[in-house]
Amino acid sequence: MKHTIGLTIALVISVFLVPISPGSTVHAQQVQRQKFRTDTGTVTLGPNQVLRITVGWDLNNDGTFNDNVAVVGIGQIDYVQTSCSVGSLCKHGSPNPNPVFEKDQIPVSQVLSRDLKQMPGSSGLRGVIVSNRSDLRMVFQIINTSTGEVVAIWVPQGSPAVG
Repeated sequence: MKHTIGLTIALVISVFLVPISPGSTVHAQQVQRQKFRTDTGTVTLGPNQVLRITVGWDLNNDGTFNDNVAVVGIGQIDYVQTSCSVGSLCKHGSPNPNPVFEKDQIPVSQVLSRDLKQMPGSSGLRGVIVSNRSDLRMVFQIINTSTGEVVAIWVPQGSPAVG
């Protein structure tokens, strides 16, 4: 009986220790599934305007790339105005709070871009970017589709274009 209890305790302890070890496959799977997410905030576009999101690789200071492939997804959340107070403070809700991401892989020699259009009747949109890497660089532009003019540009802090 004592022998059975000792084996049971040893088995229980070994089961609890295996997933904790740093070299285990459980740990490796968690690292691979890690996603990084950023978004544009809510943007209201005018007629003939799109929100262009461009994602590319970050260069190290020595001018070389730090890996060879990234998985990037770009999605869109639309908003509609739900109510406004007397003081004109308005609430906006989203009929699609979980965007569908169009995903692709980009090697170091390419960038990925997507033009987002504001849906008819919506009060704004939000561009959402997910990736398996945290070191990619993004540029957000509002483009006039009639003239091709860049109406506004936002380069998040930390991008090589920001000094």
